[in-house]
Amino acid sequence: MKSIILIFVANVLIISISAQTIRPVLIGKVYKKPQELPFFKSFTDIGGLVMEPTNTGYTLNRITNGKCTYILLEKIINPNSRGTIYYKLLDTLNLGMIDIKKTLVMLEGCMINNKSDSEIIATVKNANKEKFSSVLKAWRANRKTNKFEKILSKGISCVDFDNDD
Repeated sequence: MKSIILIFVANVLIISISAQTIRPVLIGKVYKKPQELPFFKSFTDIGGLVMEPTNTGYTLNRITNGKCTYILLEKIINPNSRGTIYYKLLDTLNLGMIDIKKTLVMLEGCMINNKSDSEIIATVKNANKEKFSSVLKAWRANRKTNKFEKILSKGISCVDFDNDD
């Protein structure tokens, strides 16, 4: 049992160290999809969105390799003459391993003191309901600094627009 825990901790540390080491190399890169970047080659797109207001051209994209989930803060680069859209990577947020049976990642629908805020990203306890007030962690995708900022979860709630219950 101790060896399993030790291997898990070592893997988490390697992923974390790799992300911190590679992050400065990734920021500013331009791509059509994140998998074009060597670090994200083995990752799969889970989904993303254009942040409100949509005319600002900022996007949030969630990717995973099964061991680690990242949120990417991106800026849409003007399409080329053929209409191909490119993205510039502004920042990365390493969420680690996410167990979707226990935790949901909310890229939209979050509020601070009941006021909608499209820059808020949160992890919430998966309770198969529409509104979540038990926020585990929260961040701001700050479009002024082009960085993710950890914020206090007090006063944050989120609505799951995809919940059909």
